[in-house]
Amino acid sequence: MAIKSGKVSVGTTATRLDVHTSGAASGFMTRSSILVINRSTTVSVSIGGSDVDTSTSAALRPGESMTVDVAALNAGLFGRVASGTVDVEYVQTEKFW
Repeated sequence: MAIKSGKVSVGTTATRLDVHTSGAASGFMTRSSILVINRSTTVSVSIGGSDVDTSTSAALRPGESMTVDVAALNAGLFGRVASGTVDVEYVQTEKFW
């Protein structure tokens, strides 16, 4: 199992939060789960698919985190804010098959 972590600046358009790995020399690697952390103290981040919407999607409030099982999400996990930008940190696990 591999672990990837990083930071993504989320703006007013859908921003991909997960890092998709297409494979490795020794076998196929696939995403397993991702921990997403909203580092803002004032702004919520909407979480969803590529069509994430700030009025109807799940809100990750300031300082909150959530873990998402992304093994079956071929389209990815996205974030979006109503205005400005917010730094979102992630920790993602991957498995070799």
